[in-house]
Amino acid sequence: MIEIAVHTADGRAPIVAATGTNCTRESISLSEAAQKAGASAILVATPYYNKPNQAGRCRHYSEIARAVDLPLILEADPSRAAIDMSSETLAQLAGIPKIVGIEDVAAGGSRWRDGAFSSRGNFAHLSGDDEDCVQFRLAGGAASISIVANVVPKLWAAIQRAINARDWERAASAQAKLRPLLGALALEPNPGPIKHALSLLHPWFSSQMRLPLTPVSRATGAAICEALGPFREHSIFD
Repeated sequence: MIEIAVHTADGRAPIVAATGTNCTRESISLSEAAQKAGASAILVATPYYNKPNQAGRCRHYSEIARAVDLPLILEADPSRAAIDMSSETLAQLAGIPKIVGIEDVAAGGSRWRDGAFSSRGNFAHLSGDDEDCVQFRLAGGAASISIVANVVPKLWAAIQRAINARDWERAASAQAKLRPLLGALALEPNPGPIKHALSLLHPWFSSQMRLPLTPVSRATGAAICEALGPFREHSIFD
């Protein structure tokens, strides 16, 4: 899949491959494969299930960064991993040149307020929560890794342009239009809802899931379909 993405992008966009697992050796193996396939960077999730302590998390990322010659983006999503990363650990990891940023799904701007990146101004703090993206960027975040952008790329790009122009009112107004859709997409765990939304927009896109995940329920599917209505009417899809 990474090779297909790299070939399709053909240099027009960087390809960031998610290679994180809860096993350091497996994460290194996947990261090496991503590098061989031509990925531009890797996204590595905080180890889930086995819940390593802060020292273990630091070693996990450090070993992966040492093993590959790709920029590494940390992913902190305590809702899925059941653990978070302390600001002290993050500041330590930010001192490793290959580790270039973090996708922060839940902490918002709190890590900025803790001064975790004061020693490295070019460390990218990325929003991983579409609902809070504008507020996150207002707090100093650099960009976002978005789910809903797969469904409404044109609107999401417009929001980012407004943010970059520091037109916060326009950005907040545009994001407010997304709230019903974001609510519908949050009814069940991703990627089920986003795959269902894409299947409604593109008949060739499959909404099938790999067990233990299953396709969304009829009620969730109906809510997603209803939430997509205004966007279809205004032709804001690419």
